[in-house]
Amino acid sequence: MSEIGTERPPQLASAQLAKMIEDNFHYFRFVLKYFRWQRGASTLPPAGPTHPVLEGERVTLECLYTDSEANISQVHFEVFSKYIQSWRQVYERSLCFYLTEIEQTGDSLVLSIPQAGKYYEGPYRCVSNAENVTAPDNSSEPLAFKVHYMGELSLIREGYTSYMGVPRELKVQLGDDVVLKCSASSSEMPSYFWHKEGSDWILPSSTLTLNKVSAAAEGQYTCMASHRSVESLSKKRTVRITVLPEGAPWYESSNGRLILMTSAAAVALLVFILSVSVFLCRRAKQAQASRGPIKSPSTKAAPNPYPLPAETNSLWCDCKGRWKDEEMGEEDRARDTEDGEGEIERRLGNIDDVLKA
Repeated sequence: MSEIGTERPPQLASAQLAKMIEDNFHYFRFVLKYFRWQRGASTLPPAGPTHPVLEGERVTLECLYTDSEANISQVHFEVFSKYIQSWRQVYERSLCFYLTEIEQTGDSLVLSIPQAGKYYEGPYRCVSNAENVTAPDNSSEPLAFKVHYMGELSLIREGYTSYMGVPRELKVQLGDDVVLKCSASSSEMPSYFWHKEGSDWILPSSTLTLNKVSAAAEGQYTCMASHRSVESLSKKRTVRITVLPEGAPWYESSNGRLILMTSAAAVALLVFILSVSVFLCRRAKQAQASRGPIKSPSTKAAPNPYPLPAETNSLWCDCKGRWKDEEMGEEDRARDTEDGEGEIERRLGNIDDVLKA
């Protein structure tokens, strides 16, 4: 058995309730009394909501035992996940975009969704963990409800990226072509139409096309989107089209301003890249100057750490000479140095005598 209706919020006067209805505020409570536990068999499947569920409204589902001997603490809610294609248990959560409340009252289990959205459509079912009941008799028939919504309207000019958008006042040059398209995310495909202020014409389309615009095309144009199932869901967006006079500078139009902004951004980016490159080059030169010039490897042979071998080519004399040199004192080394210098002078004198002769 299923009970679905509109519950009046407590402690609300008639004037307050009328004001809430006038402000398009709806209070719905969907109650699902789902099956009778009797010898492991369930009754007929429940009926779904008869009123459209709007985004942001409160939705309440209730699992109810009609058998007083059954234990409601052994029952839980499950929702079918479209992403993993399987049933998963519903827990009480309080997250940014996901909020559910579960409450056990007497012989019923209540699942409350404070703000319904497109991610809460279900389907849902009640499942019992009782040992004396097995599948498929341990679960009710699934229940799903449709959440209707409509997002804000976006306006795009043909030939431009959607990130640019359309300004509130679109300035175009005389003779330009203007193509505007509006769109909105919705639970159902909306109905679009364009309307010009002060005129009685209505264009039943999401695209407004103005070819070779003239001064007569100036004015405010409004795009309206209406939900096909819920009349209260509708959005609109207005743009003013201004046609510049003939001979006006190109940069006064919206296209010209867009080109100037894009060019300025490109120049700023180029200047930034050049500045960073110059800074890195100067820093590299300063680092190289602080380290000094890099010396190239010398081709000069390394000095021999050992003295020249003796003229006798005798290993014993050579070693003896080394040992002797190591055992010599400072005075002996000075005397040998003086003797060597005198021998060099004597030989140079002999060479001069030979040259004179």
